[in-house]
Amino acid sequence: MAPRSTVKRRKRRALAVRVRALRRLPARLARPIPLALALCLGSAADAGPAQAQTAAPTRTTALNLHPGYAQTVWPAGHRDSGNTDYVPVVMSRDNRIRRRLLAGHPIFWPPLSGPRGQFYVTSGKGPGHSNLHAFDSDGELLWKAAPQRSLDDLDSFAIINAPVVDRDGDIYVGDRNQLWALRPNGAVKWVAALEPYGVDWGFMTVVISGQGTVGGVSTNGKVIFFRTRDGELAVPVLDLPGGQGPPAEDSPPGSLWKGLMDPAIRPFVFNLIQGWEMEVANTPALHPETGRIYVTAAGIAPGTGLLYGIDVRADGLEIAFQTEMGGGSGTSPAISHDGEQVYALDEAGHMVAVNAHTGAKIWETSAGGGGSASPSVGPDGTIYSAHQDHLLAFRSDGSLAWRRDFGAFCGAHIPTLDGFWSWIFSEPVAFANSLFTLAEREGWLNVVCGYHIELMPSRSQRTRVPLPRKSFVVAIDLEDGAPIDPPLPIPETSEGFITPTLDGNTFVTLSGAITSIFYHMLNPWLPERLEVPREPEAGLLLLEPRSRVELAREGLRWLRGRNAAALAALGSETPGDARLTLRRVALQRKATRALLRRMADGGGVDAARLQRRLGLLAEVEALQAGVAAALAPESNPAGASPTAWTSALEQAGAALDELEASL
Repeated sequence: MAPRSTVKRRKRRALAVRVRALRRLPARLARPIPLALALCLGSAADAGPAQAQTAAPTRTTALNLHPGYAQTVWPAGHRDSGNTDYVPVVMSRDNRIRRRLLAGHPIFWPPLSGPRGQFYVTSGKGPGHSNLHAFDSDGELLWKAAPQRSLDDLDSFAIINAPVVDRDGDIYVGDRNQLWALRPNGAVKWVAALEPYGVDWGFMTVVISGQGTVGGVSTNGKVIFFRTRDGELAVPVLDLPGGQGPPAEDSPPGSLWKGLMDPAIRPFVFNLIQGWEMEVANTPALHPETGRIYVTAAGIAPGTGLLYGIDVRADGLEIAFQTEMGGGSGTSPAISHDGEQVYALDEAGHMVAVNAHTGAKIWETSAGGGGSASPSVGPDGTIYSAHQDHLLAFRSDGSLAWRRDFGAFCGAHIPTLDGFWSWIFSEPVAFANSLFTLAEREGWLNVVCGYHIELMPSRSQRTRVPLPRKSFVVAIDLEDGAPIDPPLPIPETSEGFITPTLDGNTFVTLSGAITSIFYHMLNPWLPERLEVPREPEAGLLLLEPRSRVELAREGLRWLRGRNAAALAALGSETPGDARLTLRRVALQRKATRALLRRMADGGGVDAARLQRRLGLLAEVEALQAGVAAALAPESNPAGASPTAWTSALEQAGAALDELEASL
């Protein structure tokens, strides 16, 4: 009798043969995978994105990511290299706060996910504190960077730099004067000094190019890329021809981030967020197929702005185009999912769309979007931008789809003041206080409810914020922008991101900005009912679903709906639509697998039942991925019959039904 390890190897080889046969559709259609073999597919299926990275290095992977990035739920600041803030998973709408992490540390960027389940988050507490921490999805600390003692360490300006995680799991993050490369365990890979290249205040954040380099655009317009393997300069530095950004319209309140952020960086960070006094104050976008970089910057003449397209080649950097837009350094640009358009907003909040290849201006809005809220791109191509008390949604042709004001939402959650205080404060107002995250079924926003101080106006409308009374994490209906009940009250204001983990949890970043302003400045003069109730702590909230079982069911229903949509597309003879639909579900399958395992870890699910569920999910993955591969233009022979594809998707639908019934 053969040893058990030999038998296992034979089974795995047999399984690989069957999966390869399935992916050669429509020439032949493998029968449904026997359950005993399907049980082995869980770990093999996870390797799918890595195969896509090497097979098609200039195309997005099945997870809608550049192949150089970690194929995870959120590996870069705006989730993907195109800065879309869109994550193709089903998020829980009914959550509770499980714990608070990094209390006392202000946080702007979301935790970035690595391929081994780690999450990396930067902060800006300052000397004596670490400014980079690694957690697991339950918020358990894995490691942290060495505490800052000088600017030779990973310093507090890391707060403004979202780490980016590459496909091998290495982490790249900038600070004021250096670019750091670290291994997944926190060991330093290399450190590149930025000052020799004329940089003082570092990058806003970094990107990974298609040439195996990493770098970005500094706040004073230097485009710099280093080799990922050793940190050596990869190509000559490109100096953008623009000028300094617009002058500051306001100064930071003395109470802003008091006791939270390193005082040495506070004035600069305040101006950076507003886009004042610097050439570049945003995150570059990287085209996932062409590798072109897009960045907005202040123009040469005062009051003007530019959107650059920059090509990164092995022999150097070249400006492909520079398109004029409104004044200021602009927001972070975002790229449409088809790669044809690039969107950005100028200082006045006008959104512009340009051709990603030529730089020609396609349209420009007359309605303001905010100027400091970068656009987010939904799964159907709708572009969203929040400003003050409302959220705007634009169609890809530039027409306004809807505008949603959140004043009525706040009017239902805080009272209208009367008597003396009604002369001092406004009626209830809303403030959209985070980037707009887009999941598969809805968007996510931090909505702060409070009152404007009528007798103390801000010197700039861009910095006008209300006295915060309540802060909520709100799910937003993408059809019309309506809030979806129930909103989740949170202890402070966000000013950042709301992002998911694969196993159903959600992170909410807290910078402590608005709460710190009013707690330290006005609380002594306010009646108890109007006080900011607690001293701000900032940090990171970890939310968990009230029911992972219900979340798993919702995810399976969504998968079944996408499977049905792919079948319908085959029936209407639009195989390209079917392929796009099937590629879009890859991350949700991974999320469902993580949920099933997490539910088993919680007890109540025996090993046999878990393995059966994972086996059914593996069968779905093999069938759907096989059809998607067969529908690729290079794989699909002319005149092929869709009968085999239809049969495979029908089998996948039956497996999804069985899997949901088992929960």
